[in-house]
Amino acid sequence: KKNLKTLLAYIDEAAENGAEVIATCEGVLDGYITRELPGNRIRPEDRSTRGYAQRVARFRKRQEALAAEIKAEAIPILQARAARHGVTLFVNTLDLRRKGAVYNTTFVIDPEGRIVGTYDKIHAAFEVVNRLGKGYPVFDTPYAPIGVLVCADRQFPETARAVALNGAAVLVINSYGMWGQGENERFIRQRAYENGLFVLFCHP
Repeated sequence: KKNLKTLLAYIDEAAENGAEVIATCEGVLDGYITRELPGNRIRPEDRSTRGYAQRVARFRKRQEALAAEIKAEAIPILQARAARHGVTLFVNTLDLRRKGAVYNTTFVIDPEGRIVGTYDKIHAAFEVVNRLGKGYPVFDTPYAPIGVLVCADRQFPETARAVALNGAAVLVINSYGMWGQGENERFIRQRAYENGLFVLFCHP
């Protein structure tokens, strides 16, 4: 709830300053819970260790509850806020779907407050509790056709190229990991230059 309150204030501020498209960092509502996996010994290299399945089960239960709360309570509030300001939102957080499947997802909310689509993070092998996405959709917005990548997706040239070939003029990257201005700037500049895309990079 604290994260949602902070995000709403930033959305209001951005819209009042004329923003048409507003994007968040990765895990903006859940606090990027995935960062807790190493501390809970839930990594690919931990699979053969004693108690791994039990640790995963406990973490999944907590994660599913958080994702369900976000989808039921926070997302509708963000839809209403997008409609109030007439802006397009690219909000990354957890998404709970059928049979307890959790994805690292960017929700795309249009200026009328409708969820027009989602993008699920693909390159996230270390996020062993999350399902991986498939495909690189492009979303038509009043501003431009926009594609999405999430964090580690940006490290691979093929990802941005797929977005560009699907018709994007702008690339939104919701990110949390990889700290250090030099590393991030290098990847962002490369993906923009290689594909002739404007890039909106969102990182805490």
